[in-house]
Amino acid sequence: MKQLCEELQCPNICFVGDFNAGATNTFGGLLEDFCMENDFVISDYALLPQDTFTHISDAHHTTSSWIDHFVSSFSVHQAMFNIDVLTECIISYHRAVAVSIQCSHLPEFDDEVMEPPPSLLDWLKHYYHESKNLLDQLQLPTEIRHCQNFNCTDEKHLEEIEKLYTELTSALLAATFSAFKTTGKKNAGKFNVPG
Repeated sequence: MKQLCEELQCPNICFVGDFNAGATNTFGGLLEDFCMENDFVISDYALLPQDTFTHISDAHHTTSSWIDHFVSSFSVHQAMFNIDVLTECIISYHRAVAVSIQCSHLPEFDDEVMEPPPSLLDWLKHYYHESKNLLDQLQLPTEIRHCQNFNCTDEKHLEEIEKLYTELTSALLAATFSAFKTTGKKNAGKFNVPG
């Protein structure tokens, strides 16, 4: 993330998603260190109640956790006027986080600076094509596709979902490593894989 920020040179940046970073785990400490060192804010921690959760694994019957975050530069954080976890929107183990930003309150910047470096464009193009190819090969099991119960407890369905998540993750990791191998050699020392 730091490398990406340095390459983009933009004051208005946010990183959103599953950081697997909770308040009590190692990744949480690493995320907080990154924010302190780079003047970022974990906006959801700053603005939501302490009992907030963004993830619950019904398949493993574990407790809820807060591992999905909205990490923003100070300018983006200041322009936010609403953030909420949509606990009623159940489409996966992760709950959606909705954020409203008043874009007119963001500082202006030179558009010339936003042109991504060639190494980043090469990486993104390769990653896009490789991930699309791998993801297109995945098959969504028919039973899961037709299941209408958002809180389904059918063991077979839960196993199929877990298998699908594993296949999705494996495909995206394979695309990342493939893109890095392809673009990393000619750009050695100039660009690190984002994320």
